[in-house]
Amino acid sequence: MTQRQTNSGEEFDTGHLLLWTVRVGILLVMAMPLILSNDTLFPFIVGKAIYARSVIEVTFGIWLLLIFFYPRYRPSRSLVLGALAVWLLISLVSGFTGVSTVRSLWSTYERMQGIVDLAHWFVFIAIAGSVFRSLADWRILFTVNLIVCMIVSFLGINQHYGIFDMSDFGIRSADRIESTLGNATYVGAYTMVNALVGLSLMVHSMGLSQGRGREPEQALRSRTARRRGRRRERQASPTGLTFNYLPWLQSVWVLSIMLNLWALWLTGTRGAVVGLGAATIVFSIGYAIWGRNRIARTVSFGLIAIAVAGIALFGVVRTTSVLDPVVESNTMLARISSIGLGDASISGRVAGARAGLLAFAEKPILGWGPENFLIAWGKHVDRESAERDRFDQAHNKLVEELTTKGTLGFLSYMLVWLAMAWAMFISIRRRRDNGQLAVLILAATMLAYFVQNLFLFDTPVTLLQFSMLAAFAVAQEHWARARDEKRERPWIPEKLSGKLNLRPVSAALRTSWGAVCLMAVVSVVVIGALYALNLRAYSAAADIASFGLTAGRGVGWEERLVYAEESISTFPGLANYPRRHLIRDYFGRLPSLSEDEFRAAVELMESTGNDALEVEPDNWRIIAMMIHLHQTAAELDREYLERAEESLEKMKRIAPNLPDTRILSEMQASLKAAGDTP
Repeated sequence: MTQRQTNSGEEFDTGHLLLWTVRVGILLVMAMPLILSNDTLFPFIVGKAIYARSVIEVTFGIWLLLIFFYPRYRPSRSLVLGALAVWLLISLVSGFTGVSTVRSLWSTYERMQGIVDLAHWFVFIAIAGSVFRSLADWRILFTVNLIVCMIVSFLGINQHYGIFDMSDFGIRSADRIESTLGNATYVGAYTMVNALVGLSLMVHSMGLSQGRGREPEQALRSRTARRRGRRRERQASPTGLTFNYLPWLQSVWVLSIMLNLWALWLTGTRGAVVGLGAATIVFSIGYAIWGRNRIARTVSFGLIAIAVAGIALFGVVRTTSVLDPVVESNTMLARISSIGLGDASISGRVAGARAGLLAFAEKPILGWGPENFLIAWGKHVDRESAERDRFDQAHNKLVEELTTKGTLGFLSYMLVWLAMAWAMFISIRRRRDNGQLAVLILAATMLAYFVQNLFLFDTPVTLLQFSMLAAFAVAQEHWARARDEKRERPWIPEKLSGKLNLRPVSAALRTSWGAVCLMAVVSVVVIGALYALNLRAYSAAADIASFGLTAGRGVGWEERLVYAEESISTFPGLANYPRRHLIRDYFGRLPSLSEDEFRAAVELMESTGNDALEVEPDNWRIIAMMIHLHQTAAELDREYLERAEESLEKMKRIAPNLPDTRILSEMQASLKAAGDTP
């Protein structure tokens, strides 16, 4: 695959075509927040995750072809990518040593996280960091992300004010807007990141409009690309953008900042506000230390003063009633003023974190396994907290990492952030003027994301924003290396490459037939992954949704049962939710069944529950369902009471303080007493 001459005599660069195909794939991933799957379970989550994974897989296949035939686009050696690889590897080891490997790999339909999902985002970061390198490249990606966020924000604002009906999409009016993300906290984190990204683009564009702020992109290009770039620069305006485009882009960025901040305010998300405040303070301090623009330094001191004033105002609101009418009239102000251990949301998070840390002390090395916080929480939560809340996530990313992946997982996660911070620090120190200011704002954005995640957990949309920022840090490493004119060392050491004797294979694949064969293999692998990992999962989610939706619509039980069985068999990795759904639905039918039908139903429910316990042997939710089943069946056969007793003893060990355990214990005692009564 080489450059060719077109009929007009102009040079056609196949590598450039592949590059932009990969870039378009990455840009399509940014549209993920708009995806809704109303025909599946959890329509705000499942469709987004499946869409993102599918696009990443296709893009990955094209990217492999790009970096094989055009080495100049291969990712640089990167501390950030290395740290991410270590985090992913330890997550995998933790998953295999944890309490449920299947749940660690695939998570649940409600969350759609897990190790498989994390691997997709690692690939996304590697691709985006290699094909978007200069600030001009990232201006494209950031702008697309901002436009998508603008739409999400607009729909959320409409949700609040009810300008037009969106109920057909499952979006209904609410005090705290949820838009297409399904949760106000997700919208808060998403809009917070993009408000700061928009500000960064706006600041950088001011330098462009004055003919400053350009980086030495030619150091990133091959010899042919350099000649082409110089020719384009002579034909273009000094800024690299025509005079007409920049004002339009600036208008989009300003509008995006306004809509995002408006939407953030309407979410009432305190974690995002705290993250925004932390970013403001760190940015101001950072620019006061490293910044060279006198006006910007003055502004940074002003921002510090505003932050101090905001903290003082919070103290006034907390200690006096002067501003009560204003505070009570606004959701965000009311939620901010209620911050404290007496707040139900915060006290629940504190209790969840305490349970997580106690669980970490039990398994301190590799933890309970990714996505298994529910099991760890159930064992160590105190009785009072268990009566109020149920946590399948820690609502604090650091506690989540400690609990589910242990010390090794926590340290590897922090290593990722340290590598990102180092990459941004190097970039900030070496840049000048508006370029430095823009990158510093993006570094503050990373901090804002880190801080807000101390009150939340990762979701498909927020992970997209994290991955985007991590990929930007990877690009900064490449920029710094290219600026120093350091020669890129190959990923595979030359000695090892010589021993493997890869050159004949590489030469064969670069022939016409070799290229066709390589593309065919990549296509088959990608199509297989799309079917095995995504299409089947989506179909299974749609089947179990149909099982639930057809209840009460005149559809016969046998026909409904087919949906549940199809969901379980289509995608076993996520089958436990359909199994629980099936058992729960059966309970509603038991009173109306004849004795023979009752026994058959109990047998099917017991078989389904046992299959679920093989996957998650310590899942107290499933064990509780089995105890309830056996206690119900004991009305016909007292042998089931003994099975209930065995499961109840396990329930007492793995979830001693849950109300479920207490209620089931009382029921067991009552049934035993009734059986002993002559």
